[in-house]
This record gives sequence, C-alpha cells and structure tokens, in this order.
Amino acid sequence: MNNITDMSKVELTEFIANNTDAVNKDLRKEARKICDNIFGNKVYLRGLMEISSYCKNSCYYCESSSENKNVQRYRLSESEILTCCKKAHELGVSTFVLQAGEDAFLSSKEVCKTISKIRRKYPDSVVTLSLGEKDKKTYKDYFFAGADRYILKYDTADEEHYKKLRPDSEALSKRKQCLYDLKEIGFQVGTGFMVGSPFQTPESLAEDILFLSQLQPQIVSLAPLLPRKDTIFATEQRGSLALTLNMISIVRILINDSLILATSDLGIIHKSGLELGIKHGANVVATDIISAEIKEKLEIPSSEMCMGEDTEGRISYLESKIKNAGFILDLSRGDHPSF
Repeated sequence: MNNITDMSKVELTEFIANNTDAVNKDLRKEARKICDNIFGNKVYLRGLMEISSYCKNSCYYCESSSENKNVQRYRLSESEILTCCKKAHELGVSTFVLQAGEDAFLSSKEVCKTISKIRRKYPDSVVTLSLGEKDKKTYKDYFFAGADRYILKYDTADEEHYKKLRPDSEALSKRKQCLYDLKEIGFQVGTGFMVGSPFQTPESLAEDILFLSQLQPQIVSLAPLLPRKDTIFATEQRGSLALTLNMISIVRILINDSLILATSDLGIIHKSGLELGIKHGANVVATDIISAEIKEKLEIPSSEMCMGEDTEGRISYLESKIKNAGFILDLSRGDHPSF
C-alpha cells in the first residue's frame, strides 16, 4: 500500500477512485493498529441532545431545512435540557452534546446560561456544542461559559460541490474560518463531511481529506448520506458503507490521535455498521439522551436506528454491540490526548 500521508491531491484522487479490496483491508488493519496504540480498545460515549429542530438554512439534504413544512419543529427548554443531563449523568455519561440547526431564537446569552448551569451541576462533565456558524465573539462567550468542544461539519471542502448542497448558505470559506477561530479560542474542534452526497467525486473526497489533514481537528465525524423525506435528495441512493469505512481508515492514518465518530447512520445502513466503523479506526459513539417523556410531549420522532426507548436502554444496547465486537464502552470524558 502506498504511503497516503505523502500523497498529492491528484495521487489521493486516483487512490480513492481505484483502490482494491486488498488495499482497503490493509487500510483497515493499519487504522485499527494506530487507534489501538493510542487509545487501546476503548470506545468513548457521547450523550446527544437535539435541542432545536428550527434552522434558518435550506440545505438540500437536511430534513430540518427551513423549506420543509412537514417536519415537527420543537425546542427544548433549559429545564428539559437539565433534566436530560441529570438522568444521563446518573447513568455515568460524562459528555453532553447540545446540537441544533442554526436557530436564531437560541441567543448567546441563553445558551451561555445553560452551559454554566450544566457545568456547575456536573463539574466533571464535558459540554459540547454543535450550533452552526457564529461570529468569533459568540464562540468565545460559549468557551468562557464552560463549553469544551464544538462540532461544525463542513459537508464538503469543494467550493462548487458545497454550493450544490447548501445553495443559500454563505461561502465555504466562512465556514472554514469558523473552524480556525474555534481552534484559536481553545476548543476541542470537531468537523467532517458526508460520504456519498450528490455530485460528489473522488476529487472532491480528496479535497475533503486534504482539508482535514491541514486543519488537524481533534474530533472527526464522517457519515454516509441518508436521503431524507421531504428533501430534494429524497430519491438519491444512500452513501456507500464501504466508501465511508475507507474514509474513516484514511482519516485515522492521517490524523493518528483524532477522536473519530462511528455515527448512528452507519448502523442504519448496515446492521453491523457501528461495529465496522470501530474496526476501521473509529473510537467514539453517541446516543440520544432526550427522555422518552420529553419526546412524547414534544412529539419528537425517534431515530431510525432503534436502540431502546430510554437513555438507559440505548446505552445498554451500545455497550452490548461494542462488547460483542471486542471493545469496551468507556463513559469517561474521553478527551483528545493533547487536552
């Protein structure tokens, strides 16, 4: 297998387009060896809350697009967020991920107040945010309120491809600058791209990999496209499991100490998708920690990946799958080695 760490864009494009099953097997072995050397057989757990389904953007692939009139809209109140954190913390969860679309209703002041309350109640916990593009001052406010990590996926590093996925969004360069701002402020920064999105080419995937290599984020999330109903991509094919797994392995080899997520989308497109993601170099999983009572009250739909009705059941489900794959579910903070 060629040394992918030294490949140019042209060479990487050719490698992605034409690699063989034998090469893919070597990628997996090398990626897992690197991950084992740094992290052992631990797989870290993140507790995820989708705190709002409102979004000002109209991305073609997203069910929460502002253009979708059929999606169930909701916002979690601060008390509901804290209730979910309390239950998850009692079960041993150390990382709370507050995720939303770009919802203008979520003011910096209110978000900071919620972050501060979580940190006061659970000082051993980690607060991760994924709230979209903000100005640098807002990011600083989040950081000094107590947020530790920030996730901002860029979807594709190819400018022309980006426009085909997010037509009303601002330039890709702004999103990239947000990521550099977050790193400068001191966050553990997470980002990533979709695999198998419409109009994607081996060349655009090479661009994605090279941008990740340049940015050196602490956290990486690569997910296959899942066509969503009520979007213009609803009839597109799902992203390839094999290609997504290869991308995970390549990222592990290029960014050895990154925290790479095996997303629930992998488990949706294949019954062993999560385990395969881990075997290809991923070492993080996430589970929804919104309680069944709150979901029922707000009519929040459940994930396509049925892991259990409540947080305890979902954690138990993940623990069982990960154990069967030969790994250990770790509920500790799971920070990047440099933090």
